[in-house]
Amino acid sequence: MSNQPIISSQKLDRIFDEGEEDIREYLDFSKAHRPGLEMTTLNETNLKNLYESDEHLWLEETIKLLKEKRLNDLDIEHLIEELESLGKRDKNRVSSFLEQIIRHLLLLQYWDAEKDRNNNHWRAEIQSFRTQLRKYLTTNLQNYLVEELDNIYNDALDYVQEKTGFTINFPKKCPYRFEELLNKKWFPSKD
Repeated sequence: MSNQPIISSQKLDRIFDEGEEDIREYLDFSKAHRPGLEMTTLNETNLKNLYESDEHLWLEETIKLLKEKRLNDLDIEHLIEELESLGKRDKNRVSSFLEQIIRHLLLLQYWDAEKDRNNNHWRAEIQSFRTQLRKYLTTNLQNYLVEELDNIYNDALDYVQEKTGFTINFPKKCPYRFEELLNKKWFPSKD
């Protein structure tokens, strides 16, 4: 039995209309019901629709389902898509940091015409990118970078060749070991 005082609907209407008294004490919200808005059980179909309309809420509901081990209700198709996207984003992030490190090392080591003016800037940039890379680097991402080092170097090489007006003969293969690229105390010596 509820502890709310019992009053007639006419009296409740009058109290509400007058607005001088708080009517919440007369209401039992635990049994509140809005016709047509009954709670539906979240299932795969509902979750797929939610993904299209509110991706953030979809993510929250997916996490909730995973925690509750309700695997049959998951929107597997979109979950796989999001996980693949997450992995790709992380690989792109660490690749970009490593490419920036290589760019600045090449400029520091080989672009003598700008060295006096930019030496400190390039060294500071190298340190900044190394720091950022270390924050995101995992064993799997490190293995990925080692595998992709030649491609990342070629992208960095394209950039520095364009930046220097193709006036410098940069090495065709990466002259740096992976460990050197990550070592915050290491800088190349002039050949």
